[in-house]
Amino acid sequence: MSKAHRMSRRYSVRRRKAKPVMHTATSSISPKSAIPSLWWRSVGHSHTAFVMETMIDELAAAAGEDPVAFRRKLLAKHPRVLATLELAAQKAGWGKPLPKGRARGIAVHESFGSVCAHVADVVLEKGAIRVLRVVSVIDARRGEVYWAIYRAVPGGVQRIGDYQISSPDDLASELTADPEPTLGVGDGAHRYADVLGEIGGFELADPALSHPSASSLVQLAHPRAMREEFVNQSEVEPIYLRRPDAEINWVTRNG
Repeated sequence: MSKAHRMSRRYSVRRRKAKPVMHTATSSISPKSAIPSLWWRSVGHSHTAFVMETMIDELAAAAGEDPVAFRRKLLAKHPRVLATLELAAQKAGWGKPLPKGRARGIAVHESFGSVCAHVADVVLEKGAIRVLRVVSVIDARRGEVYWAIYRAVPGGVQRIGDYQISSPDDLASELTADPEPTLGVGDGAHRYADVLGEIGGFELADPALSHPSASSLVQLAHPRAMREEFVNQSEVEPIYLRRPDAEINWVTRNG
């Protein structure tokens, strides 16, 4: 039996097993509403946050309480969410008198390990709402600190060991095992000063040194330049301390 004949037989079998397709008419109905309804490619948290926070505002209004004060009581056992709410309210100037015709609203939500809060200032103009300002606060911390240990050498500093990522408690245990005095530099050292500050011989550097200036980087690079220790741009590779939460499967994507 030829290949063409075998293909024709398979094709004819499939045709005999095919089921009829029902022809149905479809239509799109877009009701007139103050809330726009269109395609939305997102996760459930996007609209769930809106529904929850809108309901909280309704409950606060029914109780005759300030929206922030009402949320503050509900979040008493959720310090991280409460801290995000408080910071957003503080930065937005919540509680200060607003000009006539201007309104202000707040919302806070937690999803996928992050907490975000937004304060929106709006005004009603010719029957339409216009957003004047949005103050956003996002807490995406994982309770981890990125660190490495350096020692002073003539003309600069030298890193000892690899870059690490761990909890503040694990870092504290690592530093406790080393009797040498330690100078903590960087945002992580100040953020977890309550944990690291209990280590004997640990000292916090000035907060101004948390983010290196251009002049400091030049001073660190100068000794290497004098030794002609240069690195080609093509040889520079990013450092990944942790695998990302989501990765593209390039095998199936390119396949």
